Amino acid sequence: MGFKLLGKRSVALPPPLGYDKSSTSTSITDKPETTVMNENNIQAQVSRQVTSLAWSPAKSIFTTGLMLYMTGNSIQIFSIYSTGMALVNPLKAIFNAQNTFKKFDGQGVDTVFPKLIFIGMQIALLALALWKCNSMGLLPMTSADWINYIPIREVAQKSYR
Repeated sequence: MGFKLLGKRSVALPPPLGYDKSSTSTSITDKPETTVMNENNIQAQVSRQVTSLAWSPAKSIFTTGLMLYMTGNSIQIFSIYSTGMALVNPLKAIFNAQNTFKKFDGQGVDTVFPKLIFIGMQIALLALALWKCNSMGLLPMTSADWINYIPIREVAQKSYR
C-alpha cells in the first residue's frame, strides 16, 4: 500500500525507507513478542548511551587544541588559565570515571571497555595540555633546566700566578 498524491495524475509512492507496517499494528497477539523486542531495544539503547558517553571527550579534543593554540606561547593570565583548566579537567574526569558510569551498572551493560575508552580520551586531552606546557617552557625538558643538580667538579690542581 503506497501513498497517493492529490491531483489529476495520482502516483502511488512506495513507503519510506525503514517503514515497517507490522510495527504499527496494535493487535493483542503481538504484545508478548514486542515486549521481548522492546527489552532488546532498551538494552541496545543503553549500550549506545554507554558508548556515546565513553567517546564524549573525543568531541572536545579539537576545541581544546584550538583554544590552547590560539592563546600563544607567552606566559599570560589567559594562557595560564586555559592551560590550567586543560590540565585539571581531564584529571578530575579520570578520577571520577567510576561515578560517571555508575548509572549504567545495574542495567546489564558491560562498562569496562567504555571506561577504558573514556580514560584513554582523557589521557589524550591531558597530553594536549602537557604539549602546551612544554611549548610555553614550563616543563623541564632541556639540560639547562637541570643544571642546578649537576655537582661542581673539584679541581685537582690550582695554578697561582
